[in-house]
Formats: sequence, structure tokens, C-alpha cells
Amino acid sequence: MRVRVLVLAATVILAFGLVAATLAVAQGPIIGDEAPRETAGDGAAPAAPLTPTLTLSKTVGTNPAACATDTAITVMSGQEVTYCYEVTNSSALTLTRHTLEDSALGPLINDFPYSLFPGASAYFTASAVITATTINTATWTAFNPGPTDAVTATATATVTVVQPAIVLDKTVGTNPNACASGNAISVTSGQEVTYCYEVTNSGGVTLTLHALEDSALGTLLTDFSYSLPPGASAFITESAVITETTVNTATWTSFNPGPTDVATGTATATVTVLEPAIMLDKTVGTNPNACASGNA
Repeated sequence: MRVRVLVLAATVILAFGLVAATLAVAQGPIIGDEAPRETAGDGAAPAAPLTPTLTLSKTVGTNPAACATDTAITVMSGQEVTYCYEVTNSSALTLTRHTLEDSALGPLINDFPYSLFPGASAYFTASAVITATTINTATWTAFNPGPTDAVTATATATVTVVQPAIVLDKTVGTNPNACASGNAISVTSGQEVTYCYEVTNSGGVTLTLHALEDSALGTLLTDFSYSLPPGASAFITESAVITETTVNTATWTSFNPGPTDVATGTATATVTVLEPAIMLDKTVGTNPNACASGNA
């Protein structure tokens, strides 16, 4: 009786944008050159044929040097992730050929020769840059030449991409030293008002460049450099003399160089100008000390 331990490792450079892929196999002691098969003795009924079975585990993480433990992660757009596909021969039949296809990454291995003994496992890794939420299913097929003894297993992983997003709040008031709390006021013609534009990063991506346009005041910011991390806010103020009722909309755009991760928010404020007005009432009577009640 001989006991051996087999370890195989292969590295494959993939096309279609993947960084690299690696197949590695580790298995326990093997007795003899291959897994034993039952045989029928003289006069005994033939042994039932062996049925191949396979299980597949698919995980995803951000460490290219190790298989992750999760099947779902959340990342920012442009993040490189590493998928790990681990197959286990859960039958009593040795399987010597392997094919792996991913619904998002395409074919990863095809008719790969390796003897996967009963109880043994093998894993394969593939890295990719993710720019959109991706739910992909892997299909691993193991078989023997012929092909015979074909068996298939599937597994799914999810990568959720956090999208950039901003919220813009625009208020207007008459105090140039503070942001007002409302977005509508009434003033007399010629009054100076101060608009306040406050932007909040409501997404999961830090945004480093900003542009602001007001439909009445024009361009206020162009490619303004400021790092706005998720959850943070920033504001600017702009004053103007108003001579007529004005309803103006602001558009704030935040992004990163490229441009990438573009997010836009809009908000509106109203300034109503009060027009001067008088009313005249004329009456007539015979008492010089009091106004009459009638006009005839």
C-alpha cells in the first residue's frame, strides 16, 4: 500500500480585462494510484455504477492573495475584486477533466486535465475591475474522457457597487453673514439678498471636483477642487440685488477627474419683490370738520 499527497498549482493570464487567475488543488492521502471501484465477485450481482457528484463554492473579496469567506460584498466603482471558485468531489469517482464558466467573466478554464479524487477539492481565482453592481453565476463541470461521468455544480456571488449621489439645499435671506432657513422671501425692490447653496454627499464615493450654475446668477463654480467624503457637507453663499420677482434654480455637479463618479443635485429659491401701491377714496359733504361718507 502506497500513500501520496498531490498538490497542483497553475497560473493563467486571462483576456477580457481580468488581472489573473490561479488554479490550485490540495487533497488528502490517496491509497494506490486512483480511487478504488467496487467489483463484483464470481456469482455476485454486478456492483451499481458510481454516480459522480460535485459541490461548488464561490466567494468574492478584495484581497487577491486569499479566498474570501463572503458571497456578497459592497465596493466603490472601479474596485478590483477577486472571485474564488472552490470545487469538491463529493462522490467516490475520480474526475479528470474540468471546465469553468462565469456568467459575467466568461470561460475561465476549458477541458483542464487534473485528477480530482474522491473527497478532494480544488480552487480557482479570477480578478476583475467592477464598475456596476454584478450578480454572476459560475458553472463548474467535471468529467472523464469520452466525455463520461459528467457532473455540474453552480454557485453565485454578488458585488454591489456604491453609486455617487449628492443632495443640494438652496435657501435665501437678507443676512449676508448666515445661511437662511427658508427658500422663499418677500422684499422691496432694490433689496440685497443672500443665497446659500449647501451640498451633501449622500453616496458612498468621495467627490473631489465641483461645479455650480444658477439660472439667474450664472456660473458660480467651475472644476472647484474640494474633497467631499460620504456624509460630508459644504456650502457657498452668493449675494445679489433683486429688483423684480425671481425664481431661480441651482445645479450643483460633483465628480472625480475623468470625469467619473458624476453626481448632480438641483434646488430652487424664490424672491418676491413687493411693488409699491396706494388706494384713493374721495368723499364730499358740508361739514368742514369731518370727512363725509359718500361721494355724491
